[in-house]
Amino acid sequence: MKSQEKPLNKDRALKILTALKRDQVNTTTVSYLHIGHNEFISKFLRELELTSRGDYFFKVINAPKGGGKTHLLTLSKQLALKQGFAVSLLETSWEDFLFKKEHNLYRKFIQNLQIGGITTREGHLATALKLWVDIADEKNYKLCPHGLKPFSCSFPSCKLPPEFTSLKEDLKTALRILRDEWKYKREINSPLILDWLNGVKVPLKNLRSIGIKERIDRGNALEYIGEIVKLLTLIDYRGVVLAIDDDNEKLTEDGLKELLRINYRLSFSTYLYFIYATPVHFAHLLLQNLTKSGREEYELFSLFKRIPSSKEIKEAIDSIIYYIDTLTREEMEELVEKLIKIHTLSNNKKLNSNDYQKIFVELIPNAHNLHLTPGNFLKEVLSILLEREY
Repeated sequence: MKSQEKPLNKDRALKILTALKRDQVNTTTVSYLHIGHNEFISKFLRELELTSRGDYFFKVINAPKGGGKTHLLTLSKQLALKQGFAVSLLETSWEDFLFKKEHNLYRKFIQNLQIGGITTREGHLATALKLWVDIADEKNYKLCPHGLKPFSCSFPSCKLPPEFTSLKEDLKTALRILRDEWKYKREINSPLILDWLNGVKVPLKNLRSIGIKERIDRGNALEYIGEIVKLLTLIDYRGVVLAIDDDNEKLTEDGLKELLRINYRLSFSTYLYFIYATPVHFAHLLLQNLTKSGREEYELFSLFKRIPSSKEIKEAIDSIIYYIDTLTREEMEELVEKLIKIHTLSNNKKLNSNDYQKIFVELIPNAHNLHLTPGNFLKEVLSILLEREY
């Protein structure tokens, strides 16, 4: 990770400080304040490798507000992008998807999808497809059933490579149209198709006039998340990471049940890694609900791939959850050293002995004894550093 970082300079230091002042995480500079989580990162990278071979994973990150969930999700996003994955990081409450609002999840998934590199005004999915169109003719795809190279056969079914045959028919129709219109610079139906792919409620008669039979709505939204994942792997992405950063401190039983139901539906997708970050004590809530009589076995299966026995259930639940602990004293000191370096580089003002006294002799021991969350600890350190700017 360190070897891939760009050297810290004044511009990056200012970005980090600006984000901290706004209580945000800067996506491009998140690794400069990274402390710990080595076990999580190693396991995450191993599981990404398995995801790239067609596996599905569901994981939960558990920490109180200010405990570092957003930081760790953002770091995970950057790691996944560097590994050749597409990533969709949603900052939202899971309660937004209650009462069968899968369409909301699909739209947010597409809106927040990132592939790295350049983007167009249509978004990252359109960018990925346009990049594919530019090189599709040169790729070594299989010959069509008539012995011709893809795109050169006159049969409509051969207008896409054989590798794409597993996609839904509507998606294949959309790809054929996009490829022809973008390749030959005549955009007629492509705006309609991009709206359709983005989950916009477009007139059904307009879609059917170009060969697309159904909208993407709550009835098929989860299926289309899987289809988009499959499509991205076909155009050379290694898989997709879907991450939800939920800061809502209350997850209702209905919310949990919907999460388990949607996870079950998504678990039929391949090449997908699903992370849910929450301040709720997820293990306790899950254990409480799964041991109730009448709980559906599919919910258990979607989490663990096999039904654990009553003796194994707590261990099985813990295996899908990563708990973010409070910082050790050594980690606090390491984090402060990094922050001091960033602060000094951003405004050329060094700390005096009084500042060091406040931070290392007073603040750190007190914060360690009080078990301050990383977020609250950073705020305390930042308030001392910012005094040097005035």
